[in-house]
Amino acid sequence: MEPATRLDHNHKLSLREFPYIIRWRDDRCKRCGNCTAVCPVKAIVPSVKVRRSVYSEGLMPTPLASRKTIHVVEQVVDMDRYCTGCGACTLVCPNEAIEPEFNPQNKLLHYKNKGGDGYKRGGRRNDPAISTLDRLKFTRISMLTDPALDAGRHEFRIRSLLGRILPPDELPLKTVNGQLVLDKTSGKFIPPVREIYPIMIGSMSIGALSPPMWEGLAMGVAYLNEVEGLPVVMCSGEGGMPPRLLRSQYLKYFII
Repeated sequence: MEPATRLDHNHKLSLREFPYIIRWRDDRCKRCGNCTAVCPVKAIVPSVKVRRSVYSEGLMPTPLASRKTIHVVEQVVDMDRYCTGCGACTLVCPNEAIEPEFNPQNKLLHYKNKGGDGYKRGGRRNDPAISTLDRLKFTRISMLTDPALDAGRHEFRIRSLLGRILPPDELPLKTVNGQLVLDKTSGKFIPPVREIYPIMIGSMSIGALSPPMWEGLAMGVAYLNEVEGLPVVMCSGEGGMPPRLLRSQYLKYFII
């Protein structure tokens, strides 16, 4: 019998991630306990499970289910107690009922470097660093969607409009000959709406980039500001500023 490899939870590891998977045979095991006693990393433990089976009998069989409790040897799904494939359990087993089998599809180093945590659902939540986009604060979902719908939509336009919206009865508008025109004599005004462009240039050290690379980025940022009118800036990181960039016309678009 092979141990179960299903995910008990979305954020839990499965045996498929480990370098060795313990192959245990129920029909050969005598439940002597030698294997679990000698395992140096405690990767296997005795456990109790409920096994369900379905059977039918007679000329007009009706499927019936039965359950019974069985004792098993189970592999632990714990990054601190993973099987190293030493084979100590195989050496002490009198009936050759257990052995570690190498898993070439393992992702041990990936999960070990993450502290033993599995994949988490939710895109950017896998990244421990908080990006600039996560710090933007929006008070209405209509700022992010077009048309303005419920908060279940996770898409936004390249250009978002921010500003105060007046009630319809306070807008300085009137109807003249069936057309809506601006009433300049009302003394009221339409509040300004500012356009923002959620364009983000990832944080990187200028000292880590080649001169053509950072100069190309600087020219791109300057083009967005001076030609397209987009208020975009770039952070220099902590790699230092080249003298050529300090004397250039692009310095005003950099956060040093």
